Amino acid sequence: MEKKSKTEDRTAIPSIFEVFSTSLDVVEMRVARSRLSGDPADVLVTPLLPDFATMDYHRAQEAIEEGRAAVERMGPLLDQVVS
Repeated sequence: MEKKSKTEDRTAIPSIFEVFSTSLDVVEMRVARSRLSGDPADVLVTPLLPDFATMDYHRAQEAIEEGRAAVERMGPLLDQVVS
């Protein structure tokens, strides 16, 4: 059985910032789900941003572009709801 060094063990432990960020993501998701269950949306446009974290402000342009692409993908459904 291979023994891990102390350095390897430390790198596996998330920082306090990572724990806080992940906790904030969980809270945001729960609030969003709760609000949607009480007052469902007619159309829900969900950008595909699997690698984004709460504090990824430096990637705003990428998120905006994906938001626009998501609206384009949902265009036909949006047209049905608005008409």
